[in-house]
Amino acid sequence: MLGERSTKYPSVEGVGTYLALYNLGVFYESIGDKVCAKTMYERSSTIGFKRAMDAFHRLLEG
Repeated sequence: MLGERSTKYPSVEGVGTYLALYNLGVFYESIGDKVCAKTMYERSSTIGFKRAMDAFHRLLEG
C-alpha cells in the first residue's frame, strides 16, 4: 500500500510514495515496458521527485 510513513515506526521519507513509484518505473524500464515506466515516473514526478521527472522526459524524447 502506498502512503506516507507512520509515526509509530521509524521510516525513510518517500519509501511508500514517490520512491516506490520511481523504483517501479526503473523496473518497468529494465524489462522494456516503456509505457508502464513512463506512467510510474510521471506519478512519482507529480509528487515532486526530480529524478523521476528527468527519467520521464528522457523516455518522452527517446
